[in-house]
Amino acid sequence: MNPLRDLTRAGWVAVAAVALLVVVLVLFALTEARRSRESANLNRATGVQAQGQAAAGRDAVAVVSGAAKRDDQTDNQTKENRDAILNAPGADVRLDPGLDAATRRAICLRQSSRRDPECVALLDARPR
Repeated sequence: MNPLRDLTRAGWVAVAAVALLVVVLVLFALTEARRSRESANLNRATGVQAQGQAAAGRDAVAVVSGAAKRDDQTDNQTKENRDAILNAPGADVRLDPGLDAATRRAICLRQSSRRDPECVALLDARPR
């Protein structure tokens, strides 16, 4: 006796519905597994990206900090040199006006001297 031979039309509909349900469940399981893998990959990529951004931020801070330190050292050295020149013996001797103006202008163009009152007056007075 073959049980499939004895099925009525309603029985066949029930078998088809169960088969369809099995197919849908298999497809859902496959799709869900793919989504899970994609989500895991996205999470890993996001973590790597965040680590890279943090490292880049640390590097940028180090570069900017190092540049600021070098600029400060250069400015301090320039101030020391300027003070040494202006306080050296003979600094009060009158120089040729053109030489004096060119020397002062060169000193005043340095970042460390630009706020000096003499430099502000000299640089503001020159033609543009």
